[in-house]
Amino acid sequence: MWETEACLLDYLSSTKRACLSDRVRKSEGILAGRETVLCHGDAWYGNALVDEGHLLALLDFEDACVADPALDLAATMHLSPPGAELVLDSYLKERPTTPLLPARMESYLLVRELADSPMWCATPSMGNWRRRSASSRRF
Repeated sequence: MWETEACLLDYLSSTKRACLSDRVRKSEGILAGRETVLCHGDAWYGNALVDEGHLLALLDFEDACVADPALDLAATMHLSPPGAELVLDSYLKERPTTPLLPARMESYLLVRELADSPMWCATPSMGNWRRRSASSRRF
């Protein structure tokens, strides 16, 4: 069931609403046609086993999926510096990147933030990104 009550957009000025709408539209374009790999799906420091600064293992693979590698990389951006940079540097040493990787990561950060917003909804002109009820919060 789509939420029809209070929307984040209702509380934004017209300038901020236009900015958010523009970011969502750009993100939809950036994320279309992306590469896919096996992803953890919930890569954050709470699911990492680290010893003396070295990653030993990733835990909790219940959200594993075939997706854009930027999905997992974006999740690491919440790590305290230099954690996020270390993860990205390690990733880039193992495989070549595309110029859009940072933009895709930024787009997934936007999606994650909006998905966690209890008041997110979208207008039809903003595409298919809408905040669903709490029982279907996955994106």
